[in-house]
Formats: sequence, C-alpha cells, structure tokens
Amino acid sequence: MGGKRKYSDDTVAAAVRRVESGDPVTQVAADVGCSVDTVRGWVQDHRHQLLIAATDDELLEIPEVRWQQLTPMEQNFWVRAIVRRGLNLHDFPLVATLKRPAGPTSAPWFFAEWAILMVNFGGKTKAEMARQLGIHPSTLSAWMKEHDEYGQLLHPENYIRRSTRN
Repeated sequence: MGGKRKYSDDTVAAAVRRVESGDPVTQVAADVGCSVDTVRGWVQDHRHQLLIAATDDELLEIPEVRWQQLTPMEQNFWVRAIVRRGLNLHDFPLVATLKRPAGPTSAPWFFAEWAILMVNFGGKTKAEMARQLGIHPSTLSAWMKEHDEYGQLLHPENYIRRSTRN
C-alpha cells in the first residue's frame, strides 16, 4: 500500500533555500526525488510562515527582489496581511507592482481585488484597469462600491456574468 513519502526537515529546508536563492523548482524537485508540486508546496508553506511571523516593519519593508519572487496569490495574501493589521497601504509602495493574476476568471474575486488595489494604491485609473480585465468600467465601480460597503467582495462573479451578457 502506497503512502506519502516523508522527507526530513533538513531536506525540506535545503530545498526551500535553493528555490529561494534562484534554483529552478524543477531541478530542485529532481535532485530531491519528489514532484515539482511537492517543492512548490514546501516553498508556499515557508512563505506563509514568514508572513505570519513578520513584524509590521518587515511587512511594509519587504525587499523588492523578494516581493517579485512571490506568486500573485502570495502577493495578495501579503497585502491582505498589511490591511488586516491596520497598516496603511500608502506606506507600502510595492503594492503598485502587484502582479496580475494569471489564468481564467475562475477566481473573479482575485482579479477584482487586484484591480481595486491598483486603482486605490497603484496609480491606475478605473478605465485603465477595466480595459486590462476586459470588463466595463461600471463593473469595476460596482466591485469597488461593494468592497467599500462590506469590506470585501461578496459575489464578484455575478458582475462578471452580467458584464459579459451586454
């Protein structure tokens, strides 16, 4: 009967260090003898732990090189941690370089959050962001209004469906 293979803490730590220092995930996975997804999971867990342990100053002063290594989802979690702690996103200039999420609109809230952050803190206009997402500016305005009213987006997918029917 097969099961999950257990790797030592030292092996996991060494793999994470290699990826964080720039080694390709595929090469690290091959060297360790595990899947690319396993290594990515280790790196994601490591980054999540760093986020939890970070001080307010560390959150706001992440080096740009390190910020660019984060995936779009990790960057989004980083920004959410700043907001959750009550810090001012205007004190975090890297928010303007938040990566656009890749892939289809299967997670419309993620695209919406990204667009709202770019308008509010990244120096972008509603029209510019709506054009990048392929939505009507009124859709982005509706997302922003809902976000302001409730502190989160409740159902951004409804706006996506509505906007594609027009």
